Amino acid sequence: RLPAGRRIAVLTASGGFGVLLADAASAQGLTLPRLAEATQQRILQAVAFAAPANPVDMTAQVSSRPELLAQVLDAVAADPACDTLLLQSANAFHVPRLRDVFLAALTQMRERHPQRLIVLCARAPADVRRQLDALGIPAIEGIDAACATVAALATLGMQSAQPSTVEATPRTPLAVEAFATEASAKAALAAAGLPVLREVVATTRDEAVAAASAIGFPVVLKIVSPDIAHKTEVGGVAVGVRSEGQLIDAHDTMLARVAEKAPGARIDGVLVVQMAPAGCELILGTKTDPVFGPMVMVGLGGIHAEIWKDVALRPAPVDAAAADAMLRSLKSFALLDGARGRPKADVAAAAQAIAALSR
Repeated sequence: RLPAGRRIAVLTASGGFGVLLADAASAQGLTLPRLAEATQQRILQAVAFAAPANPVDMTAQVSSRPELLAQVLDAVAADPACDTLLLQSANAFHVPRLRDVFLAALTQMRERHPQRLIVLCARAPADVRRQLDALGIPAIEGIDAACATVAALATLGMQSAQPSTVEATPRTPLAVEAFATEASAKAALAAAGLPVLREVVATTRDEAVAAASAIGFPVVLKIVSPDIAHKTEVGGVAVGVRSEGQLIDAHDTMLARVAEKAPGARIDGVLVVQMAPAGCELILGTKTDPVFGPMVMVGLGGIHAEIWKDVALRPAPVDAAAADAMLRSLKSFALLDGARGRPKADVAAAAQAIAALSR
């Protein structure tokens, strides 16, 4: 059962827990709409001194009479204002009498509302968890964790409601040689439809000079080797090369430095690359998840990628519209959107690149 949106109804037997849950839910981007007047009246008919608006404080009265808990749950479940019911109970499932009250009410709920998503914020022993699992009701321990779970389910539900327009067609796997070097990997990406900067693999100094003249200065030089994973650590990168003289110096210095620091590495040449202007860096990636299958990722890139871990993930393939939504979900999207006078980035081009990688 996946929710259609981020609207939740919070039900507790304590007003204080209701406030804590409301704050945690808001921090996760969830909303707590006011329940309909008819719903509130049904709640008050069951528990006259309840707080019925949302969060719903059912008071401890529901702990003594299971039919009251069932009545309140039924009233809220029937209200279309909310996509998910979040029921909090700190330790009820560890108290035999209270456990029976809650299980009886939740069993009635599942019979009356088979498609309703109900999430428990509660601790529960293993035998009770098995009963809740059979009812299709997840029990999450901890207020923040429960709200994060509901938010994740809402995201998944909203994505499922808007399936990708891209047909997931089988592709011939790339040969392992495609990833031997940066140059061969980017050639494979270019063939898949991702834009790459102009670049040439030069095996001699003269070829490097000719490549730079054809591409246009400034350029970047990078060592090309299947044995060197991190080029900067062996002096295998030179940026901002702006003339033929600088290129010759950088080329010769690089080869000598790499030979000294990585004497056993195979050298296929030097990559001469068009130097991009300053901008906002993004990181794109894929992996095959054992549960969700092929996934595509985008996030803030460059030196900040591992620090901020600001990423968006979707099952592949995605279309340009879904890729655009991924970008806009990033905390760092403001950097792409011209924050503090920065030039606006070409978000549409980034979305197309994500879509191409996902295919």
